[in-house]
Amino acid sequence: MPDGPAEASDWPDWESFVRRHGSLSWLDLEVEHLENGRAILAIDQDEDFENPVGTDGHDPVHGGIVATLIDTASTFALRSTFDDPGEAAVGRTTYRLFRD
Repeated sequence: MPDGPAEASDWPDWESFVRRHGSLSWLDLEVEHLENGRAILAIDQDEDFENPVGTDGHDPVHGGIVATLIDTASTFALRSTFDDPGEAAVGRTTYRLFRD
């Protein structure tokens, strides 16, 4: 196990992680830059990602797509600070809503 924070080269499987991940793979997500505590992700503009509310002929990207990019970039940046980013556990919260 390396000492101190990892670098992108210490996590060689990050590209494979994106390809194997169901919701990330259909976004055709690209990791443009990954280093200790920093991640830059990109997707190509796609009509399927648009929220059809624009009044000027240009529809903005749906907020869910933007939120996914923020969540994923944050996770990648955080994991890059771990000694072994490929084995790092990330917590998950489940919300259950009930109606009376």
